[in-house]
Amino acid sequence: MINKKRVNKVTKLTVASAIAFSALAQPLGTLVTVKAAEAPVTTKAENKLLQSTIINESSNKNLKSNLNASKVLLQNPNLVFDTSSMTVTGWGFGYRNGNSDTLPFRNDVPPFSPLDNGWYSTSLDDVYHRNIRVSNSNPGLGVATTFSAGHPIYLSLYQNVKTTPGAEYTFGYTLEAAETIYQAAIKVVDKTETIIASTPLGVQTTPGTRNYSTTFTARSTETRVEIVLAGNPNVGTAKGFGGKLVSAFLTPTDTTPPDAPIVTPVYNTDTTIKGNGEANCDVTVTLESGDVATGTTDANGNFTIDIPAQAAGKRIKVTLTDGAGNESEATTVTVLARSIDKPTIDTVTTDTVDIEGTGIPGATVQLKIGDGNWSYEDHVYPSGKYYFTIPKQPFGTVISVKQMSNGATSDITTTTVVQGAVAAPTIDAVKSDDTSVKGTGIPGATVTVTIAGQDRTATVDSEGKYVVEIPAQAAGTEITAKQTLNGVTSNPVSTTVTQGTVAAPTIDNVTTDDEKVTGTGINGATVTVKVGNQDYTATVENNRYSIDIAKQPVGTVITAKQTLNGETSSSVETTVTQGTVAAPTISEVTTDDEIVKGTGITGATVTVKVGGQDYPATVTDGKYSVTIPKQVFGTEITATQTLNGKTSSEAKITVTQGTVAPPTINPVTTDDEKVTGTGINGATVTVMIGNQEYPATVTNNEYSVVVPKQPSGTIISAKQTLNGKTSDIATTTVGQGTVAAPTINSLTSDDVMARGTGISGAVVTITIGTDTYTGTVINGNYAIEIPKQAAGTVVYAKQTLFGQTSNDAQTTVTQGSVSAPTINTVTTESTTVTGSGINGATVTVKIGNQEYPATVTNGTYSVTIEKQPFGTEITAKQSLNGQTSSEVSTTVTQGTISAPTINTVTTDSTTVTGSGINGATVTVKIGSQEYPATVTNGTYSVTIEKQPFGTEI
Repeated sequence: MINKKRVNKVTKLTVASAIAFSALAQPLGTLVTVKAAEAPVTTKAENKLLQSTIINESSNKNLKSNLNASKVLLQNPNLVFDTSSMTVTGWGFGYRNGNSDTLPFRNDVPPFSPLDNGWYSTSLDDVYHRNIRVSNSNPGLGVATTFSAGHPIYLSLYQNVKTTPGAEYTFGYTLEAAETIYQAAIKVVDKTETIIASTPLGVQTTPGTRNYSTTFTARSTETRVEIVLAGNPNVGTAKGFGGKLVSAFLTPTDTTPPDAPIVTPVYNTDTTIKGNGEANCDVTVTLESGDVATGTTDANGNFTIDIPAQAAGKRIKVTLTDGAGNESEATTVTVLARSIDKPTIDTVTTDTVDIEGTGIPGATVQLKIGDGNWSYEDHVYPSGKYYFTIPKQPFGTVISVKQMSNGATSDITTTTVVQGAVAAPTIDAVKSDDTSVKGTGIPGATVTVTIAGQDRTATVDSEGKYVVEIPAQAAGTEITAKQTLNGVTSNPVSTTVTQGTVAAPTIDNVTTDDEKVTGTGINGATVTVKVGNQDYTATVENNRYSIDIAKQPVGTVITAKQTLNGETSSSVETTVTQGTVAAPTISEVTTDDEIVKGTGITGATVTVKVGGQDYPATVTDGKYSVTIPKQVFGTEITATQTLNGKTSSEAKITVTQGTVAPPTINPVTTDDEKVTGTGINGATVTVMIGNQEYPATVTNNEYSVVVPKQPSGTIISAKQTLNGKTSDIATTTVGQGTVAAPTINSLTSDDVMARGTGISGAVVTITIGTDTYTGTVINGNYAIEIPKQAAGTVVYAKQTLFGQTSNDAQTTVTQGSVSAPTINTVTTESTTVTGSGINGATVTVKIGNQEYPATVTNGTYSVTIEKQPFGTEITAKQSLNGQTSSEVSTTVTQGTISAPTINTVTTDSTTVTGSGINGATVTVKIGSQEYPATVTNGTYSVTIEKQPFGTEI
């Protein structure tokens, strides 16, 4: 069998190396093609594809799924080149470095890559330029090789095929050559790399179509067949092979199939199949499932192959295939039964009428009920299931089944009828007065009644009724019931206890002080208290209820009733009695007041007492009022009220301070460190600045507090407190005091910004001559744009804050940096250097060590110099007010260049000569041809061809 894993690996590494040879083939002329009908015809055996073996994991056996035994066949006999993978499917590319069987065979051909003309190429090395090129020739494969002279390549297209040791085969191919001199041959190699057959590498001297073939006897289970191609064998030539491989073939000599094998009987318990036939053949065992197991016959023709155990009645087909691929007729055996398994039976309940189970497909199944006869019979369906319909059976009935197949009868399988579904019992309605639960159920069943996790049981009597004793339950209690029969319990049913008779609640005593009505009742009941036409409700908790009501007058009738679970009790009532009389209230009385006011019980008499004097009043709409003289701070005032003969306790207040006027604040400036003003003698004045407070006591109607100096605009507030009363707040704003002069930083003639420090928020004024420039101080600094000033200019600065202006600060402008002058272009013909600079500045022009001074007038300067050679560096700088600029430089450029001279040229002259400037390049032009030369010692010379008369140079 061909090792397909190895073939695939070779395909990926070497067959993908196939490439085309268009560039070499084109000069040789059109290739000759052969029709497909002219190629050798392959046999049916040769056209069967080699299949791979798979593993059946469930049985861990060597199996094939619906595959025939392997047969000899060349893959891709027409050598079609796959352009997507760039390989010749099934074929590999190899080579030898000479025409000797002792030279090693190499298959390390690099992958192919496409050319621009539909061909593909690969290079074996870059030293001897050995290349292989291939293309699709439809049909066939175009092939060409190239190499350096003396280093030929002997190309092999090879395929590894499965062979049987000792069997005879014929291998051949058809070739169309495009070269006039080439070599072609065949080599057949066994697994030990021994050449077992070959044809001479004959030299052909004419192109055309030729067939090559050889017969060999295989020595190993895998053999390599090679198509060998080479170019001109003459030493020193570099003529490679060029042509087309049309097709190839491999056929066995033996065409007689083996006899059908003899197979030993197979039983349903066997896990091997045995037999004998022709020696050294492939054995193919095909199971009824379609799975295939394979093996071989030994030298005596015997075989043993592992298979999964098969069911009795299954059919197994066995064939032999010899090494030449000839397949025998099939021998088919039917699996026999040594014993058969018992059928299964699904659970049967008292509700069941359809019985199901499993068995051997096709087997006969019989069923009996209890001690009866086997009166039910059917067969097992292909799905392995059987079905019977019977009457419902009582609990405990025994049902038996058995199956028969191929003359064998299984053991009996039995099952006992179990209880089916049990219906739930019923429950009669239960009230909170009841002490038993009643209902109906299945006679003989046990009913379980559950209340709050507590189970109570009773047996259903012959009439289908049950009674379970219970304690009386509260309304809303859930009661469940279920019944059990033959071990099967029904679903539960439930009912909820409803309310019975409800007793009336009680009412506690209620007085005119009470704002609640309380009493006792049934837990969870809703108590309704009625006062006049108003109803109030509450729920009883822990046997008590409480309801908020408005205080009621003496004699008011209050009733109560309770409702529980839809049932309402009768009513009870009580009458309100007088309660405690609360003391009246007294509103605040100040030293300013002449009336005492407060609240009390409507209709009550309030008595206000000041000193030993009583002032009575009647409460109307809950309020009273009495007139008294103004009282001094701290005077005690009391009040009582009397209602329905009961007098309250005293209410008491003390006269408080009346209104306190705010203090005054004298003006404060940024220079002050005290705040002063007027107030009430003895009052505490609090001066506030920001979050800081400064207290003082008023003496002789004046106060004074020490504070830090404050900035202009600061708000200062003050208030005074007397006898716990605080006045409204008085405020003043800090005015500006004296303003200090700002600072001004030094200025140079370069500066365009005046900077310095000042008071944040102040406006700084810069004065230059008659011009002024302003800016605001921010975070203590200012920056004001000004024009550049000449050195010596005096600049003044002052600042204004809140209308107050400081004295002037001043600074004098000094000289800043001096910019470099400019230099205009200077050529080899110039006798002056000119440029621009700062008016009044002195410009110094320097050439070598020589300096030339000049004064800038109207922004320009000029100095007289001698003419300077090309490339001379000239520098310049300028000085003003003791400051000197950096240097600028320029380089003398070439001035006007005079034309060279040309000496007389005749038709005999082969040179053109003349004079020019030393170092200059002279270009002599004749027609469109130019001849360059360099002037040396004032002359030049170029070589030309002789020119005809009248030629312009």
